[in-house]
Amino acid sequence: MERVTLDTRPSPSRQDREHTPAWLWVVGPLGVLLLAVVGVSFSIPGVELAVWWPAAGFSAWFALRAAPQHRWITVVAIFAVTTFANTLPGRDVLLSAGYGLANALEAAVIVVMLARRTRLIARRAHLLDRTTRRFVLDTANNALYFVLAAAVACVASAVVIGIAGSAFSTGFTPLTGLFVGASHCAAVLLIAPFALLPPPLATRLNTVEVLAQSLLLVAMIVLTFSPLTNLPGAFLIFGLFTWAVLRFPIRIVYPQALLTSLAVLTLTVLGQGAFAERVDSPLETAAVTVIFMTSLAVFSVLLSSARYETVAGAAAALELTRAQAAVERERAAALTERLELERQRQDFVATTSHELRTPITSILGYSELLHEADIHRPEGDWVEVIRRNAVRLSDLVEDLLSLGHDDAEPATLTPVELTATELAADVVSTHNPMAMTRQVDLTHRIATEAVVLADRSDAVRALGNLVSNAVKFTPQGGTVLVEAAPDGAFVTFTVTDTGPGMSPATLARAFDRFYRAPDAETQNTPGTGLGLAIVRELAERNGGHVSLESPRQGGLRSTLVFRAADPPAAHAGD
Repeated sequence: MERVTLDTRPSPSRQDREHTPAWLWVVGPLGVLLLAVVGVSFSIPGVELAVWWPAAGFSAWFALRAAPQHRWITVVAIFAVTTFANTLPGRDVLLSAGYGLANALEAAVIVVMLARRTRLIARRAHLLDRTTRRFVLDTANNALYFVLAAAVACVASAVVIGIAGSAFSTGFTPLTGLFVGASHCAAVLLIAPFALLPPPLATRLNTVEVLAQSLLLVAMIVLTFSPLTNLPGAFLIFGLFTWAVLRFPIRIVYPQALLTSLAVLTLTVLGQGAFAERVDSPLETAAVTVIFMTSLAVFSVLLSSARYETVAGAAAALELTRAQAAVERERAAALTERLELERQRQDFVATTSHELRTPITSILGYSELLHEADIHRPEGDWVEVIRRNAVRLSDLVEDLLSLGHDDAEPATLTPVELTATELAADVVSTHNPMAMTRQVDLTHRIATEAVVLADRSDAVRALGNLVSNAVKFTPQGGTVLVEAAPDGAFVTFTVTDTGPGMSPATLARAFDRFYRAPDAETQNTPGTGLGLAIVRELAERNGGHVSLESPRQGGLRSTLVFRAADPPAAHAGD
């Protein structure tokens, strides 16, 4: 199977878009001159004009190979050189100028039409710098447009040649001008594509296969266009070219087409081969030869460009698939690593928390006993510090244990009916000492009696964490208000404070574990960044949810929702 990848390196002609190489100004005019002289020196026997003028195709290649800003200079050079070449056999100066004008016009039409196509492609691709893309034969549509441009250019050239020949040559007929235009078209289609090659595709080429096809092609040309046989096998050449087009790169197909046409033309001019033997008049021989070469050129350009488009598309799709597969592998590896880290974290949290619980309980118990004993200052103050920090460590351990159980088996819940007033009063009374220390006014206001159905410990801890956060972040003299109200099948608790609130960025990450707002870090506010994460998990496992809102006027509004239960009176009635 052929392995194909896209070679993204710029081709030589791509690098020359803005700068025409110096050698082109020497090779171009000299090549046009040499081929023009050779072209006007040979013709198919019995025909006054040459069937194929190689200078026409080389002129188109010269114009297309130059940088865009220099192509009009090449057109002028083509006119001057071909006019001079036509005067060498002794033609009239005006007739030679007419032929030179036809050749220059041909190159100019091709340049203009392909430049227009390039601008159209750039416009569709929304390219800002439309000079950064040149016309190349990389798609079937581009190849078809190139064939159309060559046909239009050669028709324009034939018209000019017909007018010049009719005006300045007595032996010229419109039919002769038509053959000249057709031969120009064959030349352009066979030579100009070498200036329009797309970036090469890195393919694994079978050298043996290329050699075998080339030998068969040479054998077929020898059998068909030589005095060795009179077999009408010219059509078999297209079968061998189908093999080349479907299997070989453009850079092999184009030279084969050009060399085959040169061989057929040379043998036909020498009076050999199927075309020279089986046609009744020299004019018909010229017509058949031109038709053969034009058909071979169109066949090679269209099919090879279509194959290039298919292979390039397959290569791009393959590269995209490989890139997506690499991304998915990286994502899977990252997910695996994340899961492993999460497992290790849970194990660490659970193990460490259990190990810490026993000594903390002992410290807390003995500090409570010392606190109740009659101890004078400053020892009493020291005991109070020990007790307060032991309580803080105990709460932290409980939070860590809650986090450690979130992905394990669900915790056993014992839903009970709690009145909103009872729950709010319990939480407020617990946090009032801290609020008084910080000189914050902590109150609760319950508009109507509502009953919550939730695990008592979960509900107290969830609402308590919200109140604790509000008290910690509310400045001295501020207020914290706890409210509750029924909301259909739920009961909504709202904790509103007059603190600084949260920025949108902080709100987006407020429930992330271990996340602390920048203000909390800079103001050295105590906390671990677990409180809100614990609230969310406690609320969700009791069928509720929690949300935060920071109004424009400042402060923070925390909303905690639990499922509602039937009022106690309803149970008494039942």
